[in-house]
Amino acid sequence: MGGILVLAGKDVGARTLRYLIGKEAPIEEVILGSADDTEVADAAKAAGIRHGTWSPATRERLLTASHRYEWILSLWNPHILKADILALADRRLNLHPGHMPALRGQDTAAWAIRRGLPAGVAILDMDAGVDTGGVYVQKQVPYEPLARGADLFARLKVEIGDLFEEHWPAIYAGDIHPVPQGPGGNSFTRRMTNEDRVVKADAQFTAGEFLIWARAHDFYPRSTAEIEFEGRRVKICIEIEDSDI
Repeated sequence: MGGILVLAGKDVGARTLRYLIGKEAPIEEVILGSADDTEVADAAKAAGIRHGTWSPATRERLLTASHRYEWILSLWNPHILKADILALADRRLNLHPGHMPALRGQDTAAWAIRRGLPAGVAILDMDAGVDTGGVYVQKQVPYEPLARGADLFARLKVEIGDLFEEHWPAIYAGDIHPVPQGPGGNSFTRRMTNEDRVVKADAQFTAGEFLIWARAHDFYPRSTAEIEFEGRRVKICIEIEDSDI
């Protein structure tokens, strides 16, 4: 039986990859989410692990080789893996910054705040859907109703790393198995986020709804809530503090 194929991106991918290397996990290859993932590449290089960047050519190489792995680990990997790639491994795992089944898809921190949904992190099996696989483990993460989206997301990144390090040994040993997600739930896309975070000046909000909307989409400087006003589009960032009154 083969070892582990890791697809990793950004800081969470680098952290969890370094953890696996420290545990001497049998990693055969590391595939970076993008060429910008230098922290991931540096960790793989230091450990002498073959590594490269995800591309159509990489995908074709994996399929043509028909090599089987024991595990495919998607560690903050930004790419959706199709069924033919998933079929190369006996077991699969994905790190997701959302509580299942309430928050599938993208921009989960923003949508948790925007809709008042339970925030959390989950380690999922991977199937042909988007975040629809069974749940190995998950944890709910409390937050304030007026939390800033970027702040909640930063917490979720720490929590998912902690969750992985706590439970990976038992998952790898076969002591924890994925459990199907419950009925219902929600799925969010980047298109939904971008449509929700930009409104016209005459949009109807209560004061409370406006605060939640603006804070949920505050990922400044990367992105913010925006209002179209007299031919302009203006960014909205709101700082809040409790009043003495």
